[in-house]
Amino acid sequence: MHSLKDLKLIAMPGVREVSVPYLKKLVIRNMPNLECCTCANLDLLSSCLEVLKITKCRKLTSFQVLQVLPPHCEEKTWLPNMNKLKVHSCPHFIVSCPFPPSAELSKVSVSIVGVLAPPAIEMRKHWPLFTIKSYEWSVSNDDTVAFNNLTSILNFRIINCPNLVYVSFEALSQLMSLQSLEIVDCPRLLWPQMMLEEACEGKTKFPSITHLSIVSSSMLGDPLLLPCTQSEQLTVNDKPSTFSCPVEEQSNHLSLLYISSTTTTATTESTRNGPILFHMPHLLYTYVKKLHISDCPNLVFCSRKVGFAGFTSLEELTVTRCPKLRMPMVHEGVSDDHIGGRFLLPPLLNQFETDNLSEKLQLYFPENHTSLRRLSVWDSPSLICLQLHSCTKLEELEIFNCKNLCTLGGLTFLSSLKIMKLARNPKLSTSWEFDSQDQQGTGDQAGDLSILSGLEWLETDDFSVLTMSFFKHLNSLRHLTLSSSRSYWRVVRLSEGQGRVLQKLTHLQELRFLCCDDLLVLPEQLHCLSSLKKLEIGYCPGILRLPEEGLPLLSLEELETRGCTEELNRQCRLAATEKLKVLIDGKVCRV
Repeated sequence: MHSLKDLKLIAMPGVREVSVPYLKKLVIRNMPNLECCTCANLDLLSSCLEVLKITKCRKLTSFQVLQVLPPHCEEKTWLPNMNKLKVHSCPHFIVSCPFPPSAELSKVSVSIVGVLAPPAIEMRKHWPLFTIKSYEWSVSNDDTVAFNNLTSILNFRIINCPNLVYVSFEALSQLMSLQSLEIVDCPRLLWPQMMLEEACEGKTKFPSITHLSIVSSSMLGDPLLLPCTQSEQLTVNDKPSTFSCPVEEQSNHLSLLYISSTTTTATTESTRNGPILFHMPHLLYTYVKKLHISDCPNLVFCSRKVGFAGFTSLEELTVTRCPKLRMPMVHEGVSDDHIGGRFLLPPLLNQFETDNLSEKLQLYFPENHTSLRRLSVWDSPSLICLQLHSCTKLEELEIFNCKNLCTLGGLTFLSSLKIMKLARNPKLSTSWEFDSQDQQGTGDQAGDLSILSGLEWLETDDFSVLTMSFFKHLNSLRHLTLSSSRSYWRVVRLSEGQGRVLQKLTHLQELRFLCCDDLLVLPEQLHCLSSLKKLEIGYCPGILRLPEEGLPLLSLEELETRGCTEELNRQCRLAATEKLKVLIDGKVCRV
């Protein structure tokens, strides 16, 4: 037996006890009546064992190698050469030693029960992630996790631990390579004074951490206090009565802050309708570059005078389903009866995404200094007027599902606009046409819409824009997407005027018809688009054929259909050549 290095015991229902020699690999699987595993020399077996797999041993209660520290082992490194460990479906087996047993583990998967047992654990060295999931644990510290064996771990997760109330940040600070810490669905987890003292004493220094995520971990009504001293990214998904974040000077590494509220635990139900105050130390206002806030309907700023404009380094802002946080804020000394309020934004802001806006809104930047390049406005049924006069550097504009928006002011100031995406805004095109006529007649507020001549990408579900006066100035248009929703428009075919305008888009390279439910025919003028390289037809059930005049075969390189009729697909297959690539529902047609 001294030469035996590899032992597998599988499906032996009559065996109740096994004594194993010192091995390198031990596999025990599907032993329904096995109760005890013993070894003659615990020290020797612990030092030799490299691979251990125990599965489906439902009566197993005792195995010394996972329950007793060898007498001569180094502290908390009780299986020094172990590199693969798997323990599954052993419901009565309790591990008394902290996990993982070795720093050399390349893969560990443990799923057993017991107050002191390691919970569901996943660890892979090639993808350095350590995950804990437990219904029993109430404390996570050096007695339950061998943090000294996790110094190379980059990502540490504690998920779905309903009884966890304490995490030792002093123990976590041993993870010198840690880049990401996530605590998810731990509703009893508290941040008591003793934990905050650890943070203040400098015991939470993570030299490499860039991402801290706290998701649905109820604070039982207490303020949410997070030791995020050096994080570049902080994710908070909870509903505390106050949001605040104590920091030290090292907080200048924080660049992304994400806040969302989806907690449904009973402890937060009582405060669900109360106000939630948004407050952060001044230092974070200086260094945060990305801020995402969602699903916080009662979240409000502690000081409306500062608002988002106080984030002096902010480059990216997303605010969704937070109507009270995004109410218009009037700059001191400034009033505007027509707009009713100016929404103050930081001067370095590059991207802004938001929804559920109030009736009238003008984006405003202190001292008219703007860096805004991308603006997205979604799902704002109350929005009537949106003024963009201050957005002089805007390159991309997206407006979706604003059914009452009828005034889009300041278009003539958008000389840098390259991309415009518009959908489900039925009153908007009427406003544009009025502005265009107004600029031809009186020349006042509309100005010269030829300033949009730099537009390269246009997506719209309103075919009427093709015949609006400003469209004739789109000499640089490279991409055009036309869609149609039965909710607002029923388009059967392009009018003669719309076809003539389409024919003049000599620089157009991509043309897409998407979700045009009622469109029956494609424009006959397609063959005149001398620069067209790609034509896409997606989910247009009424189109049965290609245009009789054909396609611009000299320039066209790709023809694609998705969710279309078999008749149209058949014609497209016949059009395939070595030069023209044809795709039907994602599959390339052979020539």
